Amino acid sequence: MTEAKLQTKIIKDLESKGYYVIKTIKLNKNGLHDVFAFKDGLATFIEVKATGKTPRELQLYRIEEVKKFGIKSFWVDSFEDYLLNI
Repeated sequence: MTEAKLQTKIIKDLESKGYYVIKTIKLNKNGLHDVFAFKDGLATFIEVKATGKTPRELQLYRIEEVKKFGIKSFWVDSFEDYLLNI
């Protein structure tokens, strides 16, 4: 699945579950996640990759970096991976 199609599917699922979702485009820090989701005072950041692709080194660093702030943070390359992590 392409990255764009997977992002769209994830965003629709999150919104159906009551999350407030932001799809990022360009931020002040390179390598930050594609999707920010908020619900019940908690944040979840998701890096989305096309099927079979993996994050760049900087993106992996950002995933671990935001975890230090208590934010749920992960990357996926399939809808099934997303469902296992959410």
